[in-house]
Amino acid sequence: METELNKLVAALCTSASVLQGALNDENVPNFRSDDPSPHPWDGGVPPPSAWYARKALVGLCYQIIALVQDPLERSIIDFTSFSLASSMNAVVRTQPTVAEVVLASGSDGIAVKDLAKNTGLDETKLYSLMHLLCTWNYFKEIEGGHISATRSTRALLPDSFVHGLSDSIIAGTAAASMLWEAAKTPSGSQHPSPFSLYHHVEIYDWIKARPDQIERFGRAMDTAEKTLDPGFILDLPVQDLGPNITLVDIGSGVGGLPMQLLKRNPGWKAVLQDQEILIPQMESFWKKDAPEIVESGRVTFLGHSFFEPTPLPPAPKDSPYVFMIKSVLHNWPDDLAAKILENLLPAAPPGTVLMIVNYTPAEPEPSKTTVEEFFRRINKHSMAEIQKAKIPLPDLLGVGWGFGDASVSTADMLMMLLMGSQCRTVTALKALLETTSWKFEGRTDYRGTTSVIKARRV
Repeated sequence: METELNKLVAALCTSASVLQGALNDENVPNFRSDDPSPHPWDGGVPPPSAWYARKALVGLCYQIIALVQDPLERSIIDFTSFSLASSMNAVVRTQPTVAEVVLASGSDGIAVKDLAKNTGLDETKLYSLMHLLCTWNYFKEIEGGHISATRSTRALLPDSFVHGLSDSIIAGTAAASMLWEAAKTPSGSQHPSPFSLYHHVEIYDWIKARPDQIERFGRAMDTAEKTLDPGFILDLPVQDLGPNITLVDIGSGVGGLPMQLLKRNPGWKAVLQDQEILIPQMESFWKKDAPEIVESGRVTFLGHSFFEPTPLPPAPKDSPYVFMIKSVLHNWPDDLAAKILENLLPAAPPGTVLMIVNYTPAEPEPSKTTVEEFFRRINKHSMAEIQKAKIPLPDLLGVGWGFGDASVSTADMLMMLLMGSQCRTVTALKALLETTSWKFEGRTDYRGTTSVIKARRV
């Protein structure tokens, strides 16, 4: 008799076989838990089969955990998982960081007592921290009281996402005690977030009051974008947008993504819109990394609040505007998100294209596709072909890729916790667009954590 466990293990073996085959075909190194050097596919763009196989493996492993582990034991571990974030925060705050010292020790590792001397932490307390972090494979205890690096150790270096957001995430964790209270308030309009209820200040004002946090926060966001959305540039169906457009990036930051797009599409121009205070940083970034684009006039910088109607003039007929809003709308409740969209209208005649690039939580969809069938159907196909085929995801993983999509559901909760907002499903985005003058046209997934929602001005 085929049991649920047997099905999951069989699917796990299939996914592992697909991943191993892709490693062999691409002639890249195998994954090794004791090799702390970056793998070519970490932050890179593996072939589609490998991309999905990794997501399937993560999702299936957690399906098996949920199936076989005592639910009460699992709930205790999950409910106290703030201890993991706290431990990670502790080891990235030392100077040098624990990860730096362990990596410098090489394959021989380092004794906890020496690690304590190098980082200024108490030996006994450090050992407790390392016990937990070794359990989660960020380090490895190769013998009693002796620690070495693993494949995950680099994720705790000073240039990491964890280091960049250590203070703000821990502050958000403290504010979690107010989540149950904030969850009672309507989501359609702005109400105090758990963070503001606990700290009596909004998250962005909290960051602004800490100058050392501003640079770290920006660096962490850049790291997250590169890590979680590596395939955006390669997989975005630019042919559908046209060879000559003016990309208007709303809330652009310094504009790293538009820069890559302009380098790959010589007929494109860009307008980068963000707060006035960021303009000097944006100009400096582009003059340093893309001086030829700046000198040719293909990029302009617009200091402007997206809560006010856009001051953009009409687009040239030979270079129509295509608006892009990436990682912005999930920061705001429905009424303010709708206002951001409506404020584009003065420069968006009917037919104008809008791309909303956001974390988009999966929704249940009827599917009888097995893991084996899914990988058979995408085998040897390009990402563009897979996007057009719209193959249903395997039903064995639950909604979406299950825990393979954990970064999306985690981002959703972080938005609620820190800002009182949400990451919207396709259904929710359709409903939001219907309150504006934009019409939903479709969703495109790519090798990244976010999705592209395409809409058009009506």
